[in-house]
Amino acid sequence: MKQAIFGFLLPVVALFLVSARCGYAAAYLIGYGVLTLMAFWIALTFLWLWLQRATPLALGMVFGWAGAALIMGWWYVYALLGQPVWMSGNRLLFVPLAVYLGGAAIHSRVIWAAVVADNRGHWVPVGLATLVSGGLWLGLR
Repeated sequence: MKQAIFGFLLPVVALFLVSARCGYAAAYLIGYGVLTLMAFWIALTFLWLWLQRATPLALGMVFGWAGAALIMGWWYVYALLGQPVWMSGNRLLFVPLAVYLGGAAIHSRVIWAAVVADNRGHWVPVGLATLVSGGLWLGLR
């Protein structure tokens, strides 16, 4: 428990100190960059575990963390480059988004299988999330 609390408090203090010294943008970009690189590192670790056949859950973790890293990396580069027009609304962002969504669907299936004996309904949470997201989009237009 101490490690978890320290693992939260250290970045909070560091980000506030960097922000006070160098400004919000610097703290945001440094923090986002660290998070992006760590997500790639974690994805590579899970890829290695999957290749070693250490755990059947590793491939889902690869997709999840790689998707997170790619999405974060996109927005990190977008911010670093000063929000270039060519990145705004670019459909290439759908590729990392699909990787991330695929990882989420794999995780949902594994969780469903652990909780419910009948595995046929594992798409229910994915479908519900899609309906809620689409409904919110429609409602806020």
